Amino acid sequence: MYKATMALVQSQDWFYISVVYGFNKPVERRLLWNDLRTLYGLLGSDAWLLLGDFNSIRTLSDRVGSVSFDGIAAHEFNSCLEDIDMEDMASKGFLFTWTNRRGGLGFVKSRIDRALINSRWQVQYPESEAVFQAPGMSDHCPIVVTILRQQSRRIPFKFFNFWMSHDKFSSLLDNAWSGVVHGNPMVALSHKMRNLKFLLKDFNKEFYSDIQKRVSLAKEELDTLQCQCFSLPFDPALHEMEKASLLRYTTLVSAEEEFYK
Repeated sequence: MYKATMALVQSQDWFYISVVYGFNKPVERRLLWNDLRTLYGLLGSDAWLLLGDFNSIRTLSDRVGSVSFDGIAAHEFNSCLEDIDMEDMASKGFLFTWTNRRGGLGFVKSRIDRALINSRWQVQYPESEAVFQAPGMSDHCPIVVTILRQQSRRIPFKFFNFWMSHDKFSSLLDNAWSGVVHGNPMVALSHKMRNLKFLLKDFNKEFYSDIQKRVSLAKEELDTLQCQCFSLPFDPALHEMEKASLLRYTTLVSAEEEFYK
């Protein structure tokens, strides 16, 4: 037995949800497995979520208690899921989703409730998840599915003027521009610009990553040297170190200010 519903997301992406309740007897569940195979052929390549009480486990580890393991029934369930391109959705909460609520030797708990997705769903909603919550008054855990689109992590490239004040910037620029690139001038320019972008990213990571921490450490170093200069006012080497430290600190502060603009 199953119930199927269909929804439209953001006016463009269709997905299907089928809610399942499997019969208790393995022989009767074979009709469900065949119906799911037929439904798979009708849905094509659209995203599909299949969830509910399948009344069947997939592996021996899906059950704890006195009931014996039906390997044939598990094989039929797994074969169906393989045929319809379904895998368990990423999940949290209770592993075993049903219990007979008996104590002692008669206690049984099983993972017979599942949220399953096809490969198209994984591509379309890679950050979705199922949470199996506490059963409360029921003997089954309720399933709460959260559907999230993958958030774009692409950060646009940004050129910072403070890079040009670094003493290694000129040599980096020369290295990027001196390489030989074959092709017409526009192709050569495009390749060199792309190469420069990668070099600048590494350059920024080496000298300016975690800018707040770098500013904090530079300030600590400057404070220490200035205290020493007050204690030893006639030490020229110490004053030169204080000057260099002040330059590093002011450079990093300027970089931090520009970074957060």
